[in-house]
Amino acid sequence: MPTTRTVKKKTSSLVAIGRIVRCIGIRGEVKVQPLTPFLERFEDCESLFYGTNEKDVQSISFASTAIRGAYVVCRFESVTTRNEAESLVGNILYVPEEEKIQLAENQWFVDDIVGCKVFIGEKPVGSVSEVLTFPANDVWVIVTNSGKEVLFPAAREFIVEVDVPKKFISLRPPLGIFDEEQ
Repeated sequence: MPTTRTVKKKTSSLVAIGRIVRCIGIRGEVKVQPLTPFLERFEDCESLFYGTNEKDVQSISFASTAIRGAYVVCRFESVTTRNEAESLVGNILYVPEEEKIQLAENQWFVDDIVGCKVFIGEKPVGSVSEVLTFPANDVWVIVTNSGKEVLFPAAREFIVEVDVPKKFISLRPPLGIFDEEQ
């Protein structure tokens, strides 16, 4: 287990920037799936935390990072063996909210979208449970009111409104995606 300190969440919120998905090699490196389109984010983090949720995190520092295609390979100062790195797989990497990058209009952080209630017109159809990132566009996993998972292409032509503070999304879906819910 890496040497870190447990930090209970205080007044500052945390923003997820990546998920540790597997180990690489024997020197403690890990492969990170970015949860941000800004991969350079991994090269200039001042404060970094990891954990399975943002309420119970531990601080950790990068020793090195390298962008490899759509993933980031990271080595942490306190992690020097594969066994230590394996204990990190599945954890989320977080930065304090005050260090998050400012986004342009019609861009949102994954954390802002997950949990939003989804509406078609005035009718509630479900909520976003996950965001999948693909080269063309993101795909929102929407759990409908009937419990069905719908993969929704998060393309501008289908999004009417996103109100992050209200956790509200209004959609204009293509035909056939929400037939059972409409």
